[in-house]
Amino acid sequence: MEVAEGRGKLAWGDFSLYPRSFYLILAAFFVLAALARVLRTGTLETDEMQQVLHYLSLEWGYGSQPPLYEWLQAAVFRITGPSVAGLAVLKYGLLFLSTVLIAAAVNLHTDERSAGFLGAFSLFSMPTFFLMSQRDLTHTVVAIACVALFFWSLFSAIRNPTIPRYLLVGVAIGLGAISKYNFVVIPAAALIVLVAMNAFRSRVLDWRIVATLAVAAAIALPHALWLLQNLDVASAQTLHEMEIKEDVGRFWGFVATSASFATAVLKASSPVLGFFFVLFARNARTIVRASNPSTQLVGWTFVVSLVLVYLTVVAIGATEVRQKWLAIYFVALPLYLTLKIAAAGIDVRPRLRPAAVISGTLFLGVSAMLVGKDLVAPALGWSDKAEMPYAGLAAALETELGGPPAVIVTREPALAANLLLQFPTAEIITQESGPLAPLAAPAVFVATSDKASADLSGLRSDAATAALQAIEIPDGPPTATKHMFYYSRLSH
Repeated sequence: MEVAEGRGKLAWGDFSLYPRSFYLILAAFFVLAALARVLRTGTLETDEMQQVLHYLSLEWGYGSQPPLYEWLQAAVFRITGPSVAGLAVLKYGLLFLSTVLIAAAVNLHTDERSAGFLGAFSLFSMPTFFLMSQRDLTHTVVAIACVALFFWSLFSAIRNPTIPRYLLVGVAIGLGAISKYNFVVIPAAALIVLVAMNAFRSRVLDWRIVATLAVAAAIALPHALWLLQNLDVASAQTLHEMEIKEDVGRFWGFVATSASFATAVLKASSPVLGFFFVLFARNARTIVRASNPSTQLVGWTFVVSLVLVYLTVVAIGATEVRQKWLAIYFVALPLYLTLKIAAAGIDVRPRLRPAAVISGTLFLGVSAMLVGKDLVAPALGWSDKAEMPYAGLAAALETELGGPPAVIVTREPALAANLLLQFPTAEIITQESGPLAPLAAPAVFVATSDKASADLSGLRSDAATAALQAIEIPDGPPTATKHMFYYSRLSH
C-alpha cells in the first residue's frame, strides 16, 4: 500500500477534493478539440461526408452501418444546421460522455472517487480515442459510448438489481446494436462470463432479465428487419475490406488471419499498457496479483470478446483485421486495469496529475497536429495535399447564378456534402438515374469533370442542350494550383 503524500503536493491532482475541477478539465479537452476541428479547412472527411448526406433523410439503415449515429447527427443538425460545428459537437460530446460513464462505472466498485477519474483519463490512451476518432470516425465513436454505457448499467444492475436497472442494461444493448454491428459481441461475451461465475449467475437467472431482453429487442428490431432485407448491401463493404481470399489455401489463410489479428491487438493494447506502466510501474506486481469478482468479470468479458471475434474472422476466411474493428472491445482494457488498481488498494491521487497531462498531450496534440496539417501547412506551401476549394466554388456559383442556388444536382458525394455546408438551405439531389421533376429556380448541375455532360443530358430533356460551363478556382493565394469545376443551369 502506498503512503499518501502531503496534502500540499496532492492539491493539484486530488480531484476527490474538487471533483468539479476534474469534469472541467475533461470538458476543456473536448471543447478545445472541437474548436480545433472547426478551425480546420472546410473539406469534409469520408465519414463526415456521409453524415451530411444522410442527414437529408432518416432511414432504418445506411449501407454498411446501423443508423444510430445518423439519427443523432440529424438531431444536432436540426439545431446547428449542416455544419462542421454540428459534426464536432456530436463527436466530441459522445467522447466526453464515454469518459464520464467509465468514471461512473469504476466508482460503483470503489469508495475512492479518484479511481474513477483515473479510468476516465485512461480512455485517452486508446489510439482509437485520441487519434482515429479525431481524424475520421463516426459509428465507432457512438459505439464506444454504448460500451461505456453497457458496463456502467451492468455494474449498476449487479450491485442493485431492480427493474429500472435491468431496463437500462437493455437500453444499452439495444442502442449498441444499432450503433455498430460488432457491438453485440460484448453483451454476448458478458453473458457467457456471468453464467460461468458463481458470484453473478443469479443475476442472469433473475426473472428481470426478461425486461432487459424486451427493451433491447424493441430498440433493435426495426433495424434488424431492415438488415434482413438489405443484407447484401450491409455486408458488402466490410467483407471487401476484410480481403477474403479463397485462393490462398486454408493453412496460409489461417496464418494470415492470425498474424493480422495479433498485429491489430498489439497496436490497440500497447499504448494503453504503456499509459498504465508509466504511471504504475512500481506497483506492477501488486496490480497483477489483485483480483476480485469485478475485475474478473471485465477481464474475462474482454478476453471472450476477442476470442469470439477471432473465431469469426477465421471462420469467414478474412485475411485482413484492422485495428479500428477491434476498438470498441478495448474500452474494457483501461476499465479492467483501473479496477485492478482499485482492487490493489493503491492510492491513485498522486498519479492523476501526470495522467491528466498525458491524456491532454495525446488528445490535444493530435488536434493541433491536424490543424497544422489541414490549415497551416497548406497556407505555407508545406503540404502536398490537394485541398478542394469548395468555398471558392460556392462564391463563384453564387456570382454566376445571381444568388445562392435553390437546388444543386450532382453525381459526386463529395461535391454534394461540401456544397451543402456552403448552401445549407439548398435542396441537394444526388440521385443516380432517372429524369428530374421541374426544379425550383435557380437550380444548377455541378461536376468536377467536363465529361459529366452525359450525366447532364440524362437529367431532363431540356438540359441536353445546356452546355457545361467551366469555373477555375485557385487553391489558395500562395499556390499556382488551379481546380476546374463545371456547372450548368437547370432552370432560370
